[in-house]
Amino acid sequence: MRLSRELLALLDLFDRHEVQAIPFKGPVLAIQLYSDPAARYYDDLDILVREGQFDQALAVLHARGYEPSAELRRLPLQRLLRLEGQCHLVRDADRVEVHFALGSFGFPIPLDFDTLWSRLESVRLGGRIVRTMSRDDLALYLAAHGAKHAWERREWIVDFAQLVRTSPSLDWPRIAATARAHGQERMLLLALKLAGDLVGVLPPRALAPRVVGDRCVRALARDVQASLREGRPFAERPGTRRLFHLRVMERLHDRARYVGHVLFTPGPAEWATLALPDRLDWLYYVLRPMRIAGTYARELLRADADMPPPSAPRCAAR
Repeated sequence: MRLSRELLALLDLFDRHEVQAIPFKGPVLAIQLYSDPAARYYDDLDILVREGQFDQALAVLHARGYEPSAELRRLPLQRLLRLEGQCHLVRDADRVEVHFALGSFGFPIPLDFDTLWSRLESVRLGGRIVRTMSRDDLALYLAAHGAKHAWERREWIVDFAQLVRTSPSLDWPRIAATARAHGQERMLLLALKLAGDLVGVLPPRALAPRVVGDRCVRALARDVQASLREGRPFAERPGTRRLFHLRVMERLHDRARYVGHVLFTPGPAEWATLALPDRLDWLYYVLRPMRIAGTYARELLRADADMPPPSAPRCAAR
């Protein structure tokens, strides 16, 4: 209830300052899928704004008392914004993630702000009408978000299953075609496979043969289910998680770009390890592969001897 009230207050502030904002996840997703803001767990608010209004949105939040979290204050904020397209802000017990882009490197959402804005869906929250992401766009977002995090939380699978269950009129062939055009159809099929296997929500008839018949999707689903069953999330095993990411990608050039990004693009771990002035930024590109190699070497050394290998066959790239 507190977060729902805060979201309405923030949307009023953004309207007052003429900042176009799209709330998603959090209480609006709970309303969309379950008709009840208390029906799913969330501990922050996610708001997407136009990139050109991002600084203005941060100023509005700052005036309300929001500041970057303690972890972010130890990092170069502008570098982080360029890398992730979002900023995590806190005010007492309230937390807000304001985004100017959806997804992340390797898992971009094939939707720009204008497209999202042109087909928003209305939900009623606290007696008010709030505009949020349409169900068609939500299907693409939830599938990519789940794949990015290797579906490490059961509630994400339940959310996607509930979207399928409560949205009989969705144009799944068109959604699949959009995903295919951006190399993300396998992510969509995996989400549908998990919804069927773990929640019992059958895939839409138009996509059912591909969900059932794709060997790589079946293998990825088995690995997700094994991770959930054993309580060993992929996030605790960076090498296994990166391999999962490569397997869920369809196109060879997406995989190549992803590998290059993982090996050579500096991030928070490098910035926290060594504080460098901008003129010495190039040193982070040396530190990054050294740190990655050390991380994976340690992971291999402490891997359980009885841990079964991934069940997947080799996933073909297009």
